[in-house]
Amino acid sequence: MSDYSKPLSPSLAPFQETFGTFTPEAIVFDCDGVLLNTQSLWEETQVEYLEARALAMSEDRRRWLVGRDVIDVVVAIAELTGEKPEEVGEALKKIYFAKLAEGIPVLPGAAELLEAASSRIPVAVASNSNRTPLVSELADVGLLPYIDHVVSLDDVPNPKPDPDIYLRACELLGVAPERTLAIEDSETGAKAASMAGCRLIVAPTIPGQQPEGELEIEAIGDAGLREWVATWPDRREGYSPVYNTLGLVRHEIPEAIVTDCDGLLLDTEALWTETQLKVLYDAGVSPSEEDLGTLMGTTLEQTAEILGDMTGQDPVHVQKLVTDDFQARLGSHVPVMPGAREFLELASTKVPIAVASNSWQEILEKKLTGAGLIGYFESLQSASTVGNPKPAPDMYEAGAKALGSEPSRCLAFEDSPLGARAAKAAGLTLIGIPSTGQPIDVADVTLSSLSDPDLLAWVKSWPNRKQD
Repeated sequence: MSDYSKPLSPSLAPFQETFGTFTPEAIVFDCDGVLLNTQSLWEETQVEYLEARALAMSEDRRRWLVGRDVIDVVVAIAELTGEKPEEVGEALKKIYFAKLAEGIPVLPGAAELLEAASSRIPVAVASNSNRTPLVSELADVGLLPYIDHVVSLDDVPNPKPDPDIYLRACELLGVAPERTLAIEDSETGAKAASMAGCRLIVAPTIPGQQPEGELEIEAIGDAGLREWVATWPDRREGYSPVYNTLGLVRHEIPEAIVTDCDGLLLDTEALWTETQLKVLYDAGVSPSEEDLGTLMGTTLEQTAEILGDMTGQDPVHVQKLVTDDFQARLGSHVPVMPGAREFLELASTKVPIAVASNSWQEILEKKLTGAGLIGYFESLQSASTVGNPKPAPDMYEAGAKALGSEPSRCLAFEDSPLGARAAKAAGLTLIGIPSTGQPIDVADVTLSSLSDPDLLAWVKSWPNRKQD
């Protein structure tokens, strides 16, 4: 990586003349053609497909399509070939992915610029690509750690040239568009950034493209741009270290939360263990640590079966003993885990929240009501509402569906390995907060409590995604 603490060239003058004393509070990069040379690969893909059919696209049409979303390109080619759009789309995807498999080319100077800019101001990428391949490509080439937010075609109502993608990026960054610098390579992208109100540098990489911006540079590796970045003040204060800790979580601001209950929100695990121990001790059984480990995170029915095996009693009888004793211990006051109430108060103003618990529905409702937390939730999923309890994914899948989100767009919280396996099997991003001393190896990140200051700072930065 280059050292940006030293001037690299005398090329700073155009930037000073164009922008004067302005220095950005955030920066938004287009991806294809600005950071990655994938726009050229996409252009080659289209040319190859048409040449194989002895066809070519007019220069005006080709120029219009540069930077637009995939659907526009597929429809245009289908109209030219007379084929079905879905067939064209699949064929283009196959050719393009084969090219990517040979290596994703990073444009010269892009990695260095990202590293330098991200050390001074927040960074976003705004692309007309779909989210999953976009994030994957940025991760594969090692650029993702320098990016605070990724905004894709999937995250906004309208793609470029509409301004939605840039407006959303500025919203996530918490910076007004007029205080944000955008860098684009295409006419389509430049129009989107300008309509959003961003300051704009253009660096066209596709022949025939003439994007309009405040300043045009030959390439992202422009020495003057690098020198200008070195003059920017440090404005990263207030951006929580949790971004670097959470990895992909930082790029996936969740649409909803699905969380475990006992041991995470409610301090009931100790009461539950006391109930289990009473049944065992009353039967003259002294359990080992391994025995108690098998009971961790189990449903009422599973607990009754295990305790029945240990004590030689009928599981139906044991289930009644366990239920009566546990409800008596709960009483009218249910202890809340440190930080849980404060976390729910904050998070519930941002996204809808569901609970996923191996408890029976009646007991779950009683616990949350007694703790004064039930009002924070829009859905309660329990062993009574799904076919298979944890570690099966059913409960987390049902929670996401009830909140109107795909599991991949939801954030889960768990305190036990068994529940963690359920959340990950359902496809949720997972924050583990162990309460039993057992490590949660499958978690995307592990924190010590819901009162973690970095976690709270991250949640506070989320946009409001609750439906009015």
